[in-house]
Amino acid sequence: MIQPTNPPALSLLLVSALLFAALGWLFSFPINTPYQDLVQERAYFEDTGGSATINNIANQTFTPFMGPLFRGNNSDPVWLRLTLKPSSHPDWVVMVQPNYTHRIDVFLPDAQGGWIKKQTGTVYPFSRREVDTLAPSVRYQPSSTETAVVYVKVVTPTTPLYARVISSVDGADFDSRLQLVGSAFAGIGFFVVMISLIVYVATKDSLWLLDAVYNMSGLFTLALLLGFASRFVWPDYKDWVNQATVLGNLVHMAIATLMYYRIFKLFEFPRWLLWHAFVIWALFPVLVLMAMNGHADISLTINNSLILISNLFGVLVAIFATHKDKYMLYALRIAYFVLTVFTVWWVIPLVIKLQTENFSALYPNLPLALFSLFMLMLLLVRNTQLKIQEGVRIEIEKRQVEYELQLAKQRHEESSSFYGMLMHEVKTPLSTIRMAVSNLENALADQDETVLRRLKRVQNSVDNVDEVLKRGIDVDIMEQGALTPDLAQLNVCALVEEVCRSHPEDARLKLTVPEVFMAKVDSQLLSLILVNLIDNAVKYSLENTEIPVILQRRDDSNWEIQVRNQVGPVGFPDDAQVFSKYYRAELASSKSGMGLGLYWVRGVTRRMGGDALYQRDQQWVVFKVCLPI
Repeated sequence: MIQPTNPPALSLLLVSALLFAALGWLFSFPINTPYQDLVQERAYFEDTGGSATINNIANQTFTPFMGPLFRGNNSDPVWLRLTLKPSSHPDWVVMVQPNYTHRIDVFLPDAQGGWIKKQTGTVYPFSRREVDTLAPSVRYQPSSTETAVVYVKVVTPTTPLYARVISSVDGADFDSRLQLVGSAFAGIGFFVVMISLIVYVATKDSLWLLDAVYNMSGLFTLALLLGFASRFVWPDYKDWVNQATVLGNLVHMAIATLMYYRIFKLFEFPRWLLWHAFVIWALFPVLVLMAMNGHADISLTINNSLILISNLFGVLVAIFATHKDKYMLYALRIAYFVLTVFTVWWVIPLVIKLQTENFSALYPNLPLALFSLFMLMLLLVRNTQLKIQEGVRIEIEKRQVEYELQLAKQRHEESSSFYGMLMHEVKTPLSTIRMAVSNLENALADQDETVLRRLKRVQNSVDNVDEVLKRGIDVDIMEQGALTPDLAQLNVCALVEEVCRSHPEDARLKLTVPEVFMAKVDSQLLSLILVNLIDNAVKYSLENTEIPVILQRRDDSNWEIQVRNQVGPVGFPDDAQVFSKYYRAELASSKSGMGLGLYWVRGVTRRMGGDALYQRDQQWVVFKVCLPI
């Protein structure tokens, strides 16, 4: 295979890693930016059954927590108790993350010892929000001297929760950073989509089209999760964002499974490792129906579990995968292991309710989608590069074959021209010699027998030269593929008998044939084959010995002709070379010929669907031509 002098795959891998690290640092701004937080202590209470109210919540037992609260797949209400420090600054917001939290009831203390209830979340139209930010927030005025307690009741499935109280300025700053990151990712995503579409148009490789669809579905899902859709597209729609978010996640999961299935198919590994993909596709319509019929929370729970299972199977694929290109293999293994570690780090707490201080889990789609984008781009670029190299190699081989074919055609034309010229130039003198010898035989018919034998040898030599030329032309026609058998049903017995009767040595031929034997053959070629075998037997057998010619059925679908002769002075031919082109026995130099007759016989027999065989039978040389009936 043709390889470039400096394969760019390693450079592409390094550039992708550096670019991902740089963008990952940029995308970490919303998560890692420190803000002054009034919350001194966070605690939660699982309201199983939903019976708790603001009037009795203070009597419940709360459990302290530090980072995001992972509740597993749970749609029961949870109450957050936030103990807040006093502040002289009047303008604060209670912010709940992540952005796609469904129903949030915030209970703020009032001056009379009661509670002020404020509502936000994705179940309400974005236009109704008190604070115009992507993360659901409500305004809060703290006490300048006393510690306060704020309760937040949240109903949302399969998401970690985090609540903090920051200044409205910091809230706006966080929102700006989040919009910047989301817009940057959207811009990169659309750029990659356009590249994928352009490459697809240029290469017609469906993987690039699928990559474009995958990235578009990821951008759509991300717009829903970050709140861009509810803020800029559907600000007045109630609960529409929740439904669209669930459906978007389900569709994106199905497309991602198809994308990775196609990527994995580029590698070699046990195929049972891809069975999980068929499970996901089989469950997809069921999950969509559940989401559209009031069971969106359950469908999202199952979807998260499938993400975890899919990634675990993907690790096995990366371990067992093999590929002829080491860069493809290294890129898959390194990238997929990093991707899986992050996914598991995010999904496991979500699924099994494990408390960690993983703030990345609040916005996991940003780094996850970014890494998937670069990983797939790297693999697709390298795969396309390999296809281009393979295409170049095939094109070079094709041109080489065409060139060799042209040379062969030219040699054939030259050979045909040479044989034609040779036949023309030699046949005339041969005919003159043959006529002269015949005239001498007639004129000297009453002369010494020795003179007549000499004339006969001259006549035989002329015939041999003529036969050698004919054999050369026949072999050339066969090798150039210009010989096409014309098969027809006929009585083979009659054909064999006619050939034997017309042969000059017919007196030596002992014919054994049935009365009638029908087979589909080319009569002209079969006659020439039989003549060649008989001539060979006459030439290399003892003089005046019998030459048996046997026609018989081998089985229900095949038949054969045997030509046998007793071994002569030349001896037995070499078993391994007897049908080779130009082969002649060591002691056959006294016999005329070029070693083409048996070579031609086997070649023509095989073109007729059979074969020519040789064997020794005690002191007999046996040649067989086997053909289908």
